[in-house]
Amino acid sequence: MSDELPAPDGFPELPPAPPELPDTLYTIRYDYGTPFSYGPIGQEVAWVFASEELAQSSIAEALEAEPDAGELSASEVTLEELADRFPMVLFVDTTGNLWPLVLQQAEPLESPDDTPLPDEPYALFVHGGGIDRYLEEPREGDWVVHRDDDEEIDYVLFFEDLDTAEQILADFIEATGESAEVRRTRADTLTEDQGVRYYHASGHIEDLPRKEYLRRCR
Repeated sequence: MSDELPAPDGFPELPPAPPELPDTLYTIRYDYGTPFSYGPIGQEVAWVFASEELAQSSIAEALEAEPDAGELSASEVTLEELADRFPMVLFVDTTGNLWPLVLQQAEPLESPDDTPLPDEPYALFVHGGGIDRYLEEPREGDWVVHRDDDEEIDYVLFFEDLDTAEQILADFIEATGESAEVRRTRADTLTEDQGVRYYHASGHIEDLPRKEYLRRCR
Protein backbone atom coordinates (compact mmCIF):
# COMPACT_ATOMS: atom_id res chain seq x y z
CA MET A 1 0.00 0.00 0.00
CA SER A 2 1.41 3.39 -0.98
CA ASP A 3 2.12 5.99 1.71
CA GLU A 4 1.24 8.78 -0.71
CA LEU A 5 -2.31 10.12 -0.69
CA PRO A 6 -3.98 11.00 -3.99
CA ALA A 7 -4.44 14.70 -4.74
CA PRO A 8 -7.95 16.00 -3.91
CA ASP A 9 -10.26 16.56 -6.85
CA GLY A 10 -9.42 19.77 -8.66
CA PHE A 11 -5.82 19.91 -7.42
CA PRO A 12 -2.91 19.08 -9.74
CA GLU A 13 -0.53 16.26 -8.96
CA LEU A 14 2.84 17.54 -7.73
CA PRO A 15 6.13 15.75 -7.19
CA PRO A 16 6.45 14.59 -3.56
CA ALA A 17 9.50 16.79 -2.86
CA PRO A 18 11.29 19.69 -4.56
CA PRO A 19 14.32 18.81 -6.67
CA GLU A 20 17.80 19.49 -5.39
CA LEU A 21 18.68 23.13 -5.94
CA PRO A 22 21.32 23.77 -8.61
CA ASP A 23 24.58 25.48 -7.66
CA THR A 24 23.69 28.45 -9.84
CA LEU A 25 20.32 30.13 -9.47
CA TYR A 26 18.87 33.14 -11.25
CA THR A 27 16.81 36.00 -9.93
CA ILE A 28 15.16 39.06 -11.47
CA ARG A 29 16.54 42.44 -10.49
CA TYR A 30 15.18 45.94 -10.85
CA ASP A 31 17.37 49.00 -11.46
CA TYR A 32 20.23 49.38 -8.97
CA GLY A 33 20.31 45.64 -8.25
CA THR A 34 17.19 45.37 -6.10
CA PRO A 35 15.87 41.76 -6.31
CA PHE A 36 12.27 41.16 -7.37
CA SER A 37 10.33 40.29 -4.22
CA TYR A 38 7.03 40.79 -2.48
CA GLY A 39 5.67 40.75 1.05
CA PRO A 40 6.06 42.95 4.14
CA ILE A 41 9.43 44.12 5.42
CA GLY A 42 11.15 41.28 7.25
CA GLN A 43 9.07 38.67 5.44
CA GLU A 44 9.94 39.41 1.82
CA VAL A 45 9.88 36.48 -0.59
CA ALA A 46 12.19 36.44 -3.62
CA TRP A 47 11.59 34.61 -6.90
CA VAL A 48 14.44 32.40 -8.10
CA PHE A 49 14.72 30.26 -11.20
CA ALA A 50 16.58 27.11 -12.19
CA SER A 51 17.81 28.67 -15.44
CA GLU A 52 18.40 32.04 -17.03
CA GLU A 53 15.89 31.15 -19.75
CA LEU A 54 13.11 30.73 -17.17
CA ALA A 55 14.00 34.07 -15.59
CA GLN A 56 14.03 35.82 -18.98
CA SER A 57 10.65 34.28 -19.82
CA SER A 58 9.23 35.59 -16.55
CA ILE A 59 10.64 39.06 -17.33
CA ALA A 60 8.94 39.02 -20.73
CA GLU A 61 5.61 38.11 -19.12
CA ALA A 62 6.01 40.83 -16.48
CA LEU A 63 6.78 43.51 -19.07
CA GLU A 64 3.89 42.39 -21.26
CA ALA A 65 1.51 42.68 -18.31
CA GLU A 66 3.05 45.93 -17.04
CA PRO A 67 5.10 47.76 -19.70
CA ASP A 68 6.06 50.49 -17.20
CA ALA A 69 7.62 48.03 -14.74
CA GLY A 70 11.04 49.54 -15.42
CA GLU A 71 14.30 47.89 -16.41
CA LEU A 72 14.40 44.24 -15.34
CA SER A 73 17.31 41.87 -15.77
CA ALA A 74 18.15 38.25 -14.95
CA SER A 75 21.29 37.67 -12.92
CA GLU A 76 23.07 34.82 -11.18
CA VAL A 77 22.69 34.52 -7.42
CA THR A 78 23.82 32.03 -4.79
CA LEU A 79 21.67 30.51 -2.09
CA GLU A 80 23.95 32.08 0.53
CA GLU A 81 23.35 35.56 -0.89
CA LEU A 82 19.59 35.02 -0.82
CA ALA A 83 19.62 33.62 2.72
CA ASP A 84 21.35 36.77 3.98
CA ARG A 85 18.24 38.79 3.18
CA PHE A 86 15.23 36.58 2.48
CA PRO A 87 13.68 34.13 4.94
CA MET A 88 11.96 32.40 2.03
CA VAL A 89 12.11 32.06 -1.77
CA LEU A 90 9.79 30.81 -4.47
CA PHE A 91 11.84 28.45 -6.64
CA VAL A 92 10.77 27.72 -10.22
CA ASP A 93 12.30 24.41 -11.35
CA THR A 94 13.10 23.32 -14.90
CA THR A 95 9.60 21.90 -15.40
CA GLY A 96 7.92 25.14 -14.31
CA ASN A 97 6.81 23.88 -10.90
CA LEU A 98 6.83 26.49 -8.14
CA TRP A 99 8.30 25.58 -4.74
CA PRO A 100 8.20 27.70 -1.57
CA LEU A 101 11.48 27.10 0.26
CA VAL A 102 12.39 28.39 3.72
CA LEU A 103 15.96 29.72 3.88
CA GLN A 104 16.09 31.05 7.42
CA GLN A 105 14.03 31.27 10.54
CA ALA A 106 12.58 34.76 10.50
CA GLU A 107 13.48 36.73 13.59
CA PRO A 108 10.87 38.95 15.19
CA LEU A 109 11.43 42.55 14.17
CA GLU A 110 10.47 45.78 15.82
CA SER A 111 7.36 47.37 14.50
CA PRO A 112 8.29 49.68 11.60
CA ASP A 113 6.71 52.51 13.58
CA ASP A 114 9.21 51.89 16.41
CA THR A 115 12.39 51.40 14.38
CA PRO A 116 14.52 54.56 14.63
CA LEU A 117 16.15 55.85 11.44
CA PRO A 118 19.29 58.01 11.14
CA ASP A 119 18.96 61.74 10.58
CA GLU A 120 22.30 61.69 8.74
CA PRO A 121 22.15 58.55 6.56
CA TYR A 122 24.46 57.63 3.72
CA ALA A 123 23.18 58.65 0.28
CA LEU A 124 24.34 58.57 -3.34
CA PHE A 125 25.07 61.85 -5.13
CA VAL A 126 25.66 62.21 -8.86
CA HIS A 127 27.49 65.47 -8.19
CA GLY A 128 28.09 67.78 -5.25
CA GLY A 129 25.95 67.53 -2.15
CA GLY A 130 26.38 65.89 1.20
CA ILE A 131 27.58 67.03 4.59
CA ASP A 132 30.76 69.05 4.93
CA ARG A 133 31.70 69.31 8.61
CA TYR A 134 33.38 72.66 7.93
CA LEU A 135 30.09 74.16 6.71
CA GLU A 136 26.94 74.80 8.74
CA GLU A 137 24.62 73.88 5.87
CA PRO A 138 24.85 70.79 3.60
CA ARG A 139 26.32 71.37 0.16
CA GLU A 140 23.82 71.45 -2.68
CA GLY A 141 23.82 68.48 -5.03
CA ASP A 142 21.66 65.90 -6.78
CA TRP A 143 20.71 62.67 -5.05
CA VAL A 144 20.38 59.37 -6.90
CA VAL A 145 16.65 58.60 -6.79
CA HIS A 146 14.27 55.79 -7.68
CA ARG A 147 11.31 57.14 -9.66
CA ASP A 148 7.86 55.75 -8.86
CA ASP A 149 5.77 56.88 -11.84
CA ASP A 150 2.54 55.48 -10.38
CA GLU A 151 2.84 57.76 -7.35
CA GLU A 152 4.87 60.45 -9.14
CA ILE A 153 7.37 60.38 -6.27
CA ASP A 154 11.15 60.42 -6.39
CA TYR A 155 12.49 58.07 -3.71
CA VAL A 156 15.94 59.19 -2.54
CA LEU A 157 18.22 56.23 -1.77
CA PHE A 158 19.29 56.30 1.90
CA PHE A 159 21.50 53.68 3.59
CA GLU A 160 22.15 52.61 7.15
CA ASP A 161 25.66 51.28 6.45
CA LEU A 162 28.49 52.18 4.11
CA ASP A 163 28.99 48.67 2.67
CA THR A 164 25.45 48.51 1.28
CA ALA A 165 25.71 52.05 -0.08
CA GLU A 166 28.94 51.22 -1.92
CA GLN A 167 27.42 48.03 -3.39
CA ILE A 168 24.40 49.93 -4.75
CA LEU A 169 26.76 52.67 -5.97
CA ALA A 170 28.70 50.08 -7.98
CA ASP A 171 25.45 48.70 -9.43
CA PHE A 172 24.30 52.23 -10.33
CA ILE A 173 27.55 53.13 -12.09
CA GLU A 174 27.56 49.83 -14.01
CA ALA A 175 23.91 50.25 -15.06
CA THR A 176 24.04 53.95 -16.05
CA GLY A 177 27.67 54.78 -16.78
CA GLU A 178 27.27 57.92 -14.65
CA SER A 179 29.73 58.89 -11.94
CA ALA A 180 28.44 59.13 -8.38
CA GLU A 181 29.69 59.15 -4.80
CA VAL A 182 28.58 58.03 -1.34
CA ARG A 183 28.28 60.81 1.23
CA ARG A 184 26.46 61.47 4.45
CA THR A 185 23.43 63.71 4.02
CA ARG A 186 20.81 65.36 6.20
CA ALA A 187 17.36 63.85 6.01
CA ASP A 188 15.68 67.17 6.79
CA THR A 189 16.81 68.53 3.41
CA LEU A 190 14.30 66.29 1.63
CA THR A 191 11.64 68.21 -0.29
CA GLU A 192 7.89 67.74 0.13
CA ASP A 193 7.56 65.74 -3.11
CA GLN A 194 10.32 63.26 -2.23
CA GLY A 195 10.22 59.98 -0.36
CA VAL A 196 12.93 57.64 0.90
CA ARG A 197 13.94 54.15 -0.22
CA TYR A 198 15.82 53.10 2.93
CA TYR A 199 18.29 50.20 2.91
CA HIS A 200 18.68 48.69 6.39
CA ALA A 201 22.00 47.02 7.25
CA SER A 202 20.03 43.77 7.62
CA GLY A 203 19.13 43.90 3.91
CA HIS A 204 15.52 44.96 4.40
CA ILE A 205 14.27 47.84 2.27
CA GLU A 206 11.51 50.31 3.10
CA ASP A 207 9.82 52.93 0.91
CA LEU A 208 8.73 55.79 3.16
CA PRO A 209 7.08 59.18 2.67
CA ARG A 210 9.26 62.11 3.71
CA LYS A 211 7.03 62.90 6.69
CA GLU A 212 7.22 59.30 8.02
CA TYR A 213 11.00 59.10 7.64
CA LEU A 214 11.53 62.36 9.52
CA ARG A 215 9.12 61.26 12.25
CA ARG A 216 11.28 58.19 12.91
CA CYS A 217 14.64 59.99 12.82
CA ARG A 218 16.76 59.43 15.91
